[in-house]
Amino acid sequence: MANRFYTVMLVPERSAAVRRVQVPKAVVLLVGLALLGLVGLSTVAAVHYGFVVDQVFENRVLKDENARLRAQFATMEKRVGGVEESLAQVRRMEQKLRSITRLSDPRLGLAVGPVEGQVPGGQGPAGGTEEERLLLGALPADTVEEQNLALGILDSRLDGLPDEARRQTSTLRQLLGYYQGRETLLRSTPSVYPAHGWITSEFGVRDDPFTAERMMHAGLDVAAREGAPVMVPADGVVTYSGQRGGYGNMVVVDHGFGYSTIFGHMSRMTVKAGDRLKRGQQVGAVGNTGRSTGPHLHYEVRVNGIPVNPRLFLLE
Repeated sequence: MANRFYTVMLVPERSAAVRRVQVPKAVVLLVGLALLGLVGLSTVAAVHYGFVVDQVFENRVLKDENARLRAQFATMEKRVGGVEESLAQVRRMEQKLRSITRLSDPRLGLAVGPVEGQVPGGQGPAGGTEEERLLLGALPADTVEEQNLALGILDSRLDGLPDEARRQTSTLRQLLGYYQGRETLLRSTPSVYPAHGWITSEFGVRDDPFTAERMMHAGLDVAAREGAPVMVPADGVVTYSGQRGGYGNMVVVDHGFGYSTIFGHMSRMTVKAGDRLKRGQQVGAVGNTGRSTGPHLHYEVRVNGIPVNPRLFLLE
């Protein structure tokens, strides 16, 4: 029995009998093992808690870093987009200037004008490729691979901007050199809108508003209030002022260099044949005369007598 029990002696503070308690050895062993297990579990729990806390902190840091990178991507994309749009505007201006001056593009060997069917503003189709939408934030860029892809796209766009800027600088210098000494030609080129309003009908084939047949429309229709002033878009000499068929009250101005402009459907004319005009002078007022369905100005530009799209000359 001595081998199977431990004796625990309880000694009181005062002079009382000492008490002896026998505890089975197996119980002591089980209690010891339980305490050891409890300590082990506590240690594992403490280590796991520390790991979880570290992971939570690391995730928070990564989340904050990801948010910071997204913000940087957005800022860089906005700046790159702004530069690209500025270059696109320069390209569009270059095309218009080359059309006005008939100066050929050294890269193409011919005069450059707006491309038929080109999307205004130089923008591509809505949505774009997955890579473009990723860079624009339409798709999440949470993984390292996606972020690297976005950075690669942005880097390629940034790499191309200096070359494009240098090319535009070079071509604009060429245009500037062409313009120097050609002030008379520029003053005689119809490059501004003749009236303030809305373009309601473009140059080209359209359905005739009276017959519904497909017919050529040789100019632009600018809708405006009746009586609104009509201005000459370049220096020139009035060659005709009066009534003419479907044009109603019409004024024709010869600008020289093969350019002439026609203003139709006016309510009144303020010039007569032989008058010399400077750009911006009034030639009449918007009206509804002739073959017209409402107050508007019919505006034509002709080169050597052939109607051309006035938008090719408008420096918007």
